[in-house]
Amino acid sequence: MLKQLVLLSFWYVFVGSGVDAHPMNRALVKDGTVDSAFHLDVPVSTREFHGIGGVRSPGETSDELVDHGLIVSDQAHPLIGPVSPGHTTEGNTRLRDLLATVKSSKVFSPVWKIFRKWTTNPRKLDSLVEGVDTLWNKHSQITERFVTGPNSGMLTSDRMAILDEAQERIGVLQQLKLLEIEKITPNIANRQLVEEIFRFGPTPAKRLNLDSIDLSSKEEVQRLVNLHLEEVKKLLLPHTYNPKLSDRFIEPPSEKEIRQYWFYTVDFLLDNNFITEQDVRKIFQEEKIAEQTVMYYIYCFMEESQNELWSGLRYFTDHWFFASVPKSSFKVLGFKEKRIIDFSFLVKKLRIFGARFSYSVHPIQELDQFLEAFQIEKYLKNLDYSNKPKNVELIHNEDIHSQFKEDVKKLISLMDKSFVGSADNLGLSLTISEILNFIENELYAGLVKEAALELLGDEEKVKQFEDKAQLILNYFEFFKIHALPAASGAIKFTMQDKKEKLLKVFTIFNQVAHRILNRNDDWSRQIDGVLRLKSVLEVVEQLNRQMHLEENIRDVPPMSSRAKEVSEHAFSMAMTTSAISGALGAVSELTR
Repeated sequence: MLKQLVLLSFWYVFVGSGVDAHPMNRALVKDGTVDSAFHLDVPVSTREFHGIGGVRSPGETSDELVDHGLIVSDQAHPLIGPVSPGHTTEGNTRLRDLLATVKSSKVFSPVWKIFRKWTTNPRKLDSLVEGVDTLWNKHSQITERFVTGPNSGMLTSDRMAILDEAQERIGVLQQLKLLEIEKITPNIANRQLVEEIFRFGPTPAKRLNLDSIDLSSKEEVQRLVNLHLEEVKKLLLPHTYNPKLSDRFIEPPSEKEIRQYWFYTVDFLLDNNFITEQDVRKIFQEEKIAEQTVMYYIYCFMEESQNELWSGLRYFTDHWFFASVPKSSFKVLGFKEKRIIDFSFLVKKLRIFGARFSYSVHPIQELDQFLEAFQIEKYLKNLDYSNKPKNVELIHNEDIHSQFKEDVKKLISLMDKSFVGSADNLGLSLTISEILNFIENELYAGLVKEAALELLGDEEKVKQFEDKAQLILNYFEFFKIHALPAASGAIKFTMQDKKEKLLKVFTIFNQVAHRILNRNDDWSRQIDGVLRLKSVLEVVEQLNRQMHLEENIRDVPPMSSRAKEVSEHAFSMAMTTSAISGALGAVSELTR
């Protein structure tokens, strides 16, 4: 057995030597994100997990789970079994044919190109190779940052050691999947053949003792996969925000690339069925991963659009950009995981706009105390994952009920204290309104009103608070809709869609704004002074007239292309009129 382990160790070192030029001699190198061979639009119910074996798409016939001594079998096999002289499989024969082809080749050709023509499972093989290739490219970029980057201080030797060890485990998983895809018996003779075929490149330094992994044991391989995820997760650092560095996010490039490495790792394991879709959902239910997901999208969006994603966005996972990023792991998230990410996004917004407000307006001691004591975990545990919130009466834990209610009271008080100056200071008030709205709609219906009544004392003040929060939400909803593109990737969004959404928002805004102005007291005048309600209502009325005019002429014979152009231009001018510039100009700073 010791001799067998030594031979297996030598085989791994030799096979691993091909990774410096490609995942298998690295003949193919691609920049940027590599799309998986798995079809991203395949519904969850059609993607099946069968062993570590392959990914099955709709209409694909099932591979025969022939016992080749690999982990597709439920039984554990000897690490290296005896080879019968008469024992021949199709995979073994093709492996010998490949070796003959390589040896007889008169012109040098990367082994990978020959291997690609030889395989009977090109789709699975492409998914494997492209995934490993992406990870190796990202590993190389991070390593270069560690050596030469201006922000290499955050890339400590310990973090680089974790990264290097991660690549060793990826190499083992790659070789395991290769043997399984090609149905090659992992015996001594075949390992020696593979050793001869993939004989190019220097041998990488080894940090881990992975050579004795029993490839025939599902449990042992699963432990390796779980260990790999936990170790790579250690690379992720909590995101910090410093408002003194302007309103833009500044982060060392290495942190962005490490975050990408994490998500590429999850995609690789999912696309090659080392983990299931349920495993992915469980991963994204963690608070740490939810925050990292938010920051991953924030930075990707900033790179593409040169804008932030904070203001006017209540449900992060409903944004068109979330659906447009081609990542397999994000495509399998369910309602539960999305709501966890949405709430994590709102809490992150609260910290960011709180820091901005304290820096640009004035510090609020109660806000610092609230954020320091705030525990997001208790909210994530109590999120209701159906499509409607629970009633507040269903909170059976009195301590949780009391904690939630005290949090809501503090948020109401903070919303009032942060509603000062002008519209460009309202990011904090907006975020608090969004969190209260989320608690009401996704946690416990009635909790916000119950807390407000205890805090404010009478129904009239509660109604004023509700109107104020609703007004702030609708005020910024305009910018979220206005910023939506006409088309982006899988999202198609027409001008008519935009007009209908605007009409719905403005209908509510119009009702609430008039209700506030009709009070004609100091409270309503303060709101009008900050939001310039009368000017905004003029814009609302102008847009209403424009949209109703188009509605009335919809049954008229089709316009010429020039007439359509003029109509669209008129609507565009209404959206950019000087009135709206005067009323909402300051708010554009929040939507950068």
